Amino acid sequence: MIAMKLKFLVALILASMFFTTGPALADACSNRARALVASTPGAMLLAVKSATNANGQTVCVARIKLPARNGNPARVVTRRFRP
Repeated sequence: MIAMKLKFLVALILASMFFTTGPALADACSNRARALVASTPGAMLLAVKSATNANGQTVCVARIKLPARNGNPARVVTRRFRP
C-alpha cells in the first residue's frame, strides 16, 4: 500500500515538473523577442514560438516586420535565438 502511494507521489512530482517548465520558456521567448523588436525603431513583432533545432535544443523563433527604409519595401524576417 505504501509503495503504491510512493509511486503515485513520484509520478505526480514528475508531471508537475513537466507542466511548470512550459510557461517559463514561453515568457523567456516572449521577453527576448520584445527586446529584439525594441532595439529596432519601427519594427513590429508578429509571432513568437518555441521549436527544437537539429541538436535537440529548444530555440525561440520570432517573426518580425521591419519597416521600409531607403526606398526598400517593408519585409518580414525570422530570427532564431536561445531563450
